[in-house]
Amino acid sequence: MIIIVRGLPKPELNRTRVFSFILLAVYLFLYPHTPLNSGFDHQNTDIEMGIADERGFYFQWLSLPGYLSSDWESSLLSGFGLAHNAVRFKSSDKKLIVSANIGIFGYYSGLDKIIIDKFALSDPLLARMPVSGMWRIGHFQRRIPDGYIESILNDSEIIEEKKLNEYYKRLRLITQGKRLLSRERLKTILLFNLHYYDHLLERDPL
Repeated sequence: MIIIVRGLPKPELNRTRVFSFILLAVYLFLYPHTPLNSGFDHQNTDIEMGIADERGFYFQWLSLPGYLSSDWESSLLSGFGLAHNAVRFKSSDKKLIVSANIGIFGYYSGLDKIIIDKFALSDPLLARMPVSGMWRIGHFQRRIPDGYIESILNDSEIIEEKKLNEYYKRLRLITQGKRLLSRERLKTILLFNLHYYDHLLERDPL
């Protein structure tokens, strides 16, 4: 965005533009939901029509006011369950966990653990799985195929559904292939974009 803006011709400042900038600044200053006007006690977890104020949910622990007004490390670990649970997971013998939060939980879990995100924000296979159960915006829980966890733990492809396992093999080539510009990988990327493998996502008959 900075490069684009710098490349645009500089607008001439006239009364209309100056007045518009001032009006916008006043609006942003008065708007109640900006960080400036939120206050140290801002919190809002109400869900309306499937939309929640996620910023309000985390504000007490992870905002700049929260940092400045408390002993950050101790208050975070004692008061915020995700961080506390992640620290325990980091020090445990477990290598993998299924979690609904990969941001805070992932940060405090460290680099040596594996987190399967059941909302599929970071999982290329689960992102292609159908949504299961109740959902709301940003929280689309996916079905975890049988054998998928074992596949990740063993760095292999042992998903029980044969067609899905075949699809996963090709997906791994794209997302984890060691030769970035190999002919096979580039060919597979092209076929994925042409939906050539979509039929493999169909469920095997019971």
